[in-house]
Amino acid sequence: MELTEFARDGRIELAANPDAVAGARRYATGFTVTVGASAYTSERVALAVSEAVTNAVTHAYIETDGDGPIEVELLLDDHQLVVYVRDRGRGMVPRPDSPGLGFGLPLIGRVADRVELSSVDGHGTEVCMRFGLSEHG
Repeated sequence: MELTEFARDGRIELAANPDAVAGARRYATGFTVTVGASAYTSERVALAVSEAVTNAVTHAYIETDGDGPIEVELLLDDHQLVVYVRDRGRGMVPRPDSPGLGFGLPLIGRVADRVELSSVDGHGTEVCMRFGLSEHG
C-alpha cells in the first residue's frame, strides 16, 4: 500500500508485532506530508507514534501471546493533527516484569503538544496525541 493511500484512509490497523512499529511510523509520516505538516511536526509525530505502538506491542496482548490489533488513526482538526493509537488488550495495568525501560510515555509527553490516555480494564488502551502543523524546531 502506498503512503498516499494511507493518508487518504486516515486509519490503519496492524497486527501487534514488532513490524507494526515501522508500518505505523511510515503511515504517520505519509499522512503528515500529505496534510502539509512541517518537517519538525512530521518527525515528532513519527516518534510519538513509534513509541505508542511499541508500548502496545510490548504490553497490550501479553496474556494472548501478542495476538491482537493495533489501530493508528490520524485526523486533521482545527489546524492541528490528532493522532490516536488504540489497542484492545488488557488496558493500562501495572506490569512488574516489564521488558521496557519506561521512557515511552514520558517521551511522547515531551514531543506532543497534548497527550491523553484512556483505558478500560480488559478493553484496551487509547493514546490521543495532538500536534500543531506548522511548528518549527
